[in-house]
Amino acid sequence: MAAQARRLAATHFEGLLNDSAQDLLGRELDAVESALGSLWAASKAIAQAPDRLKLALEAVAGELGNPTDRAKLFGAGLLATHLDERAAGQVVQALLALDEPGAQTAALDMVVVPTLADGERGEHDDRPRPRDSAFVRLIETSCREALLQLPAPPYRDRRRTRPRLFLEAVWRARPAPDTLLRVLPDAPQEVWLNADGLAKLAVPAAAAGQSQADQALRAWATDPVVHAACATDRQAPATFATDFVEYVAAHPRLLAYPVDEALLTENTNLLVTALASATPREAADVLSPYEERLRALAHTLTTGNPNRRRQGYRLIRAMMDSAGWSPPDSSVLAEELRSGASPLRIAVLELIRTAVLSGRWIHPDLEPLLPVLNDLATPAADDHPLPGTADKNVAALARHVLTTAVCRLTPVEDSDQAEAAYAALLPSILPISPADGPLVTEDIRELGRLIERMAPHDPGAAARLLLKVSEALHAYDPRVLKPKREIANRWSVPLRVLLAHLGSTGRKDLVLKLVTQDVALARRAVEVFAQLQESSVADPPAWFRELAHRPGLSPTLQQSVGNRLRMHARTRCGGPWPELLEQDASEFVP
Repeated sequence: MAAQARRLAATHFEGLLNDSAQDLLGRELDAVESALGSLWAASKAIAQAPDRLKLALEAVAGELGNPTDRAKLFGAGLLATHLDERAAGQVVQALLALDEPGAQTAALDMVVVPTLADGERGEHDDRPRPRDSAFVRLIETSCREALLQLPAPPYRDRRRTRPRLFLEAVWRARPAPDTLLRVLPDAPQEVWLNADGLAKLAVPAAAAGQSQADQALRAWATDPVVHAACATDRQAPATFATDFVEYVAAHPRLLAYPVDEALLTENTNLLVTALASATPREAADVLSPYEERLRALAHTLTTGNPNRRRQGYRLIRAMMDSAGWSPPDSSVLAEELRSGASPLRIAVLELIRTAVLSGRWIHPDLEPLLPVLNDLATPAADDHPLPGTADKNVAALARHVLTTAVCRLTPVEDSDQAEAAYAALLPSILPISPADGPLVTEDIRELGRLIERMAPHDPGAAARLLLKVSEALHAYDPRVLKPKREIANRWSVPLRVLLAHLGSTGRKDLVLKLVTQDVALARRAVEVFAQLQESSVADPPAWFRELAHRPGLSPTLQQSVGNRLRMHARTRCGGPWPELLEQDASEFVP
């Protein structure tokens, strides 16, 4: 046992020290205390049972506001797992007798939560405790008995009440389903739906298969009287909403509760939020039986007042992602954008973006939307002399949706149409200077999509677009700014596709022009060109090698070219590289 304890303690502490010292200093203190406590327990593992009991009781009676004594308390919880039932009972009794608030917190942090936690799911201890030990069984029994007394106030005379202490412990421990079912009591529906009762554990319990929690949540989601009673205390519904979002990915069947609640209340907020956390394929299976009723709800909402229409469009968007629904007719959405207020417009714009990204629309679907998207993206100065935050959000989102739609749906087989489309976009996406606004990387990233789509059909037109973007970025600010690096990093695929479709002369002309413009984009183009070159048996062309020491070229680009040449030389050692090998390496290192 001693050898195993030392090994587990060493692993625990090593895991804590895996990060840098700076990261360690930023950790919560109890993580350090628990690691030290595991080492302390390992050092006492060879003690006889009476001595282990004495050490554990002394730790419980220590000055628990002191980090050293808190660490020993953690170790006491480990030592106690190897005691017999009588001795373990004494330790549990001593823990439960603590009534000073700081001591109660220490017992919760250092013993109760780690003991209820299973393996790596635990909040503090990533070493499994023996689930069949007397100490663990007694903690679980005490927990169940305390939870039976709920509902209860959180404090009495400034001290945690025992039921709420164990409620917090279970909630923080996130125990495995079998452990959770062991510690949960049999309780009536009203306790599961009470914020001072078991509401904090209702969703985890239902996920674990606790039938009473399941029935209580079902009543909340389907019974208008029960739902209305819960609504008077907002804490319980808020807890349910948070937990559904957390648990629905691993337990998609839980989606049934938000669906029923949306159908009952005609409020889709919880359902939409839960669907965003669920896996679409598994969500579709849960949603299938509700298909007809959800479509009826969406119709009811989208024909109501603006707030209900906003909820309806949010529901449709979520169902497009999760259940394969088709988007509404684009002419209907265009009318909503013309007449709606900001919250409704944002919901409609998000739906349009989803429709574009899903591939369910083609360019004719976009045409009714283009005029209103343009108007929203670039509002006239006399229309909004001092736009508020909501109007700014609408304008920014409309600009992004317009950019996404044009770049993904414009027919690229017609080069003139594609060039006209991006010529109209560029002024609104690429500000002239920082004074005119920031670089929005997501918008500029979409231009890369258009380049990628154009390249196989007309690489020359795609190259012209790339050069326009590079020229505008360089004019905006010649420095290598963080947004520029982000844009360049995300353009690797468009650059690779474009360079692959250009002939050798076209590649040379493009790279030589790029290196005189934006440095970040040029560096990415240099790297992509070199990668394509490495996949061939040919040596890098002379014009590319010359860039490594070209006068007036950015040192960043010279270094990038030099690095690529050296990399190529290493992989092709023995090949015909006399010029490179004869050069001083210092030429390539700034």
